[in-house]
Amino acid sequence: MVVKKSFAKKYNLKTVSDLIAVESKINAGFDPDFYQLSDGYPGISKAYNLKFGNTQTMESSIRYKAIANDKVNLVDGYTTDPQIQEYNLVALKDDKSFFPPYQGAPLVSEKLLTKYPEIRKTLNKLAGKISETDMQKMNYRVSVKHEKAAAVAREYLVKHGILNKK
Repeated sequence: MVVKKSFAKKYNLKTVSDLIAVESKINAGFDPDFYQLSDGYPGISKAYNLKFGNTQTMESSIRYKAIANDKVNLVDGYTTDPQIQEYNLVALKDDKSFFPPYQGAPLVSEKLLTKYPEIRKTLNKLAGKISETDMQKMNYRVSVKHEKAAAVAREYLVKHGILNKK
């Protein structure tokens, strides 16, 4: 659940539970799937005993623009979404752990690992290294600043000693 920093500050919102105090003031914009699925709004509404004043669905590609332009004051989102930084938003802490952790994982064919077994060791160096904040910043640089993904990733890997500078 994501809100503008100004809205979070005005109502002292840090967690999803904090929304209970302002639920009648919430004008939410949700992705259609999030709005309908049990692991989306129906589930979080039940888990936190929330009933927002107004909810509407909108394509995920426009929900962040809607909150930035004050068309809504809460949207569904991922903590690594670059729009959080771009639009000065806050992802509220899921203090009841309703959502499972979502963590990136490398996908590599067994054929490639057989041919180049050193890849496994290299990829394992990434385990537990990239924080949500790091990922959000990298996503921002690629999606918003239009930097090359390979360059952003390489800089991160060099900075954290996973890759040699060469």
